[in-house]
Amino acid sequence: MESVLKLKKLDERLALLVTLALKKIKQVSKIDGFEGPDEVVKKILEKLGLEVKIKKTGCRSDILFGTSEGMTKYKMANSLKGKERIYQLGLAFGYPNCCSKYFSEFIMGEKKEKPKKLLPLEHFICPGCKKSNELLKKYKKEDN
Repeated sequence: MESVLKLKKLDERLALLVTLALKKIKQVSKIDGFEGPDEVVKKILEKLGLEVKIKKTGCRSDILFGTSEGMTKYKMANSLKGKERIYQLGLAFGYPNCCSKYFSEFIMGEKKEKPKKLLPLEHFICPGCKKSNELLKKYKKEDN
């Protein structure tokens, strides 16, 4: 895909997240503090059929993007409050329900063991999670 290759020249992580969105592995993603041509990125993402929201702060941009279904889940999650909001946001970002539940409980102070980060996408995994290992395999496959 020519468009994804253009994105890869700007930001490798962005290109991976876009690929995962297009394959519906991770339907919503966010890049914080992007220092590049955000309007160019927006046009490319929209051309690929993804929805995009950009929030500019000085010369940096936060870029939220995803499939239509994923962005609908994201909007719905943001209408909630507290632990349920955190849990639903995790699901919208494509994290397994067990990890989303654990992270929401950790943020609310109900769990003490800090979740580990799953790289390359830095998602927090719950202790002993098997679903995240399957996601990692998919992430790595698409990262090649």
